[in-house]
Amino acid sequence: MLLRVFIGVIIVALAGGAGYWYVQPPTVAVVQPESGLVIQRLVATGRVSSDQRINLGSLVVGSVAVVEVDEGDVVRAGQTLVRLDDAEAQASVRLAEASLSQAKARFDQLTQVGQPEAAMNAVQADANLNQALRDLERAGQLRRDGFLSDADWEARQDAVELDEARRQSAHQELESRQADGSEYRLLAAQVEAAQASLDLSRALLAHTRLTAPIDGRVVQRSVEAGDVVQPGSVLLSLTGVELDRIELSLNEQQTSRVALNQSALVSVDAFPDQTFPATVSFIGPRIDPQRAILSVRLRIADPPDYLKADMTASVDISIARSPAAVTVPNRVILYPEPDQPAVLVLRDGRVVLQRVALGLMGDDRVEIRNGVSAGALVVTEPDAVTPGQRARPTAEAQP
Repeated sequence: MLLRVFIGVIIVALAGGAGYWYVQPPTVAVVQPESGLVIQRLVATGRVSSDQRINLGSLVVGSVAVVEVDEGDVVRAGQTLVRLDDAEAQASVRLAEASLSQAKARFDQLTQVGQPEAAMNAVQADANLNQALRDLERAGQLRRDGFLSDADWEARQDAVELDEARRQSAHQELESRQADGSEYRLLAAQVEAAQASLDLSRALLAHTRLTAPIDGRVVQRSVEAGDVVQPGSVLLSLTGVELDRIELSLNEQQTSRVALNQSALVSVDAFPDQTFPATVSFIGPRIDPQRAILSVRLRIADPPDYLKADMTASVDISIARSPAAVTVPNRVILYPEPDQPAVLVLRDGRVVLQRVALGLMGDDRVEIRNGVSAGALVVTEPDAVTPGQRARPTAEAQP
């Protein structure tokens, strides 16, 4: 009898314990919002570059004689990089030099010989005319006295007219050889034309030498000795020695989030574990209508030695920060309706759906501007429970 009573007591106790555990609500992991710094970043991909990127090509048609550099070579401003066959250009320069010498000789002859000669001829013509006029005056007196025939008188008049014509011609010649005269201007223009022809020939000769416009590095070579090059074709590409720029192309939707002087962290694919700082230094003035992108540049204050031109760079731009924001982990945010963020909170032993207003989105935490306070119990695994069910909190280590 006692054994039966004892067994009954044990059965009742077991049934009571099972009932107690059955009616207890399940536990859920929760976390309380924290107050601290949150930084919202914009992630993009770009290319390592330099402030100076120059494509060099020939301005004339020609055959390449020598290519004096290769990819990777460091060059100095003014250094010859490519030489074309210049035999024809050299001959043109010599011909132009000879033409200029001839033009200058004719001009010198005018100023040193022609001008004094014309002046002397004009003086002589004036003297001849004066003498003819005096002779005509004496002949007139003789004619009135009856000692000069009509034929002689007419001959003296013709002599005066001839000397007058010669005087006019001499003075016209003198005038043309002065600084404002026609012959002077003609020979001066011939000298200028010959000089211009020589300058052109020398310029064409210079175009047979492709020189470096800057101190830089050869990053692309597209020419070999013997190639026939055409104007406009790219033969070499240079960058500045300092690779201190990142070129980005951002989507049009991201343009409002970028501003000058924003800080960024950059890494290149070849060295993904090494980062270095950069700053937004340029924002393009227009959107590319074909691709709907905006050009953005970042300045690297202290470029690492391992950078190479056109390396792929991953960029995290700090577009906003809040030093004392109320934040929760990103994973606790729900969207029961589009553009309607919410969280599940544990309140009075039940799971409650609480709508929230979000602020900055950090890498792993999001700012809560309205909806939950610092002491709220936010469910960290919202997919494991449903609103309205009973639950008990289980503390979770903060991430």
